[in-house]
Amino acid sequence: MDALDSSGAPVHTVTVTVTILPRRGDLLVTRAVEILGRPDATVEPAQVDILLNGPLPVLRQIEANPDLVQVWVDARSLPATSGQPFELALMVSAPAEISSEPVPASVLVRLDEQ
Repeated sequence: MDALDSSGAPVHTVTVTVTILPRRGDLLVTRAVEILGRPDATVEPAQVDILLNGPLPVLRQIEANPDLVQVWVDARSLPATSGQPFELALMVSAPAEISSEPVPASVLVRLDEQ
């Protein structure tokens, strides 16, 4: 059986394009939460889990170099004093090919009273 072109004539050469992608996977890591802008603040919980998803070679790089994934809250806009804790969303820094989901998604930030 021969391959035919759009006019019905036999075709002797066929071009095939194949895309090869690395396998994807998941990785669960635990990181300490960093607090930006407020050295007088504490955070609860102090550590969170981060579910990472992406190409297996990149996940292996993260396992070998944990500094590739960081988690923080931006406390720079909090008022100077407050007796109340603030709930802030967690921010995650990870390689571009990686999607991340921190658990929990937010933490409580308390300002140390001086």
